Amino acid sequence: MLKSCSRCGRIHARGDPCPVKCAKVVEKRNKEIVRFRNRQVWKRMREHIKERDKFLCVYCLKKLQVLNAEELSVHHIVPLEENFDLALEEENLITLCREHHEQAEKGVLNRAELKMMIYDSPRGVDALK
Repeated sequence: MLKSCSRCGRIHARGDPCPVKCAKVVEKRNKEIVRFRNRQVWKRMREHIKERDKFLCVYCLKKLQVLNAEELSVHHIVPLEENFDLALEEENLITLCREHHEQAEKGVLNRAELKMMIYDSPRGVDALK
């Protein structure tokens, strides 16, 4: 029986190791990302983005016209795994609630739409007027 490698997407027999040995590459990349997420520069940027977005889920605000300040996190629109160079770029970062962050991670929310929400103004409570 064949299966798709969860790391590289290539097809190989179930139980066989990935023929391109992508696991080591992914593991190294994951360590890099974990180190990044623990650095002060990321923690400061994360707080800056939340402040920029008025400590509200931007998706809830723009799409649902609801003020939601619960369980917020900062989402990389283009994931670190795809382009680490965008890790600290403000136009790649958006504040989302847990539900919308999970949807964004799964690809349910459109990346282009999320990017447009960042540039869409006004921000915060004023957006509901």
